[in-house]
Amino acid sequence: MDVLALKYITIIYSLLLVIGTVLLLKMCNFKLCGKSPPSLKGSIIHGLSGFLVMSYSECTKVSLMILTRSKLSIGPEKVDYVAFYNGDYSYMGPEHLKYAIPAIIFLQTMVAIPPLLLLTYPLCYKLFALLRIEESKCVHITCEIVPLEKTNPLFDSIQGAFKDRYRFFASLYFLYRLCALLSFTLSNTLTTHYTLTGALLVFMLTIHATFCPYKKRWHN
Repeated sequence: MDVLALKYITIIYSLLLVIGTVLLLKMCNFKLCGKSPPSLKGSIIHGLSGFLVMSYSECTKVSLMILTRSKLSIGPEKVDYVAFYNGDYSYMGPEHLKYAIPAIIFLQTMVAIPPLLLLTYPLCYKLFALLRIEESKCVHITCEIVPLEKTNPLFDSIQGAFKDRYRFFASLYFLYRLCALLSFTLSNTLTTHYTLTGALLVFMLTIHATFCPYKKRWHN
């Protein structure tokens, strides 16, 4: 459990590096020798998006590993649940909660927010237009509080390979990772885990074969 919890430090350190790099580049305004090289800017943005994806995967894996439980039979009738990676800790008991609470917080923030943002952007604007509320005061205030347009280059780096109407497919890859790890966490046996993972793979292939969301045909 201690080894798993220490991995949060590397995840936070990675995110701080990303934030620091973005702030530094913003201060410098991507300028080099009086010019703004687009290739350098694009490379940095792609690198940051890749870094964020790797941090997301690691954070999801560590959080769910901490929250994985195992069944412990005590005698012929009594059954207790313990932490999978430390059988001395009763599941959600006082000792396990020291690790479980941070894991739940990370799941609710770093794991939940990225796919939610990728799913809602730019679908939220299309929804506003459909409801004819894009010019309302409430929408303007919301856009000022959450200025998604300022992070548009980062969104384009992740969603740019998809057709405009299928940009939300980028969020599905985050959800696929989450579901694959959840199948292990929630399964009592490896057979159940492999069955759920196989079903998820068939679902993924069916969805992508049906919609062909990528701009380039060979990507599909």
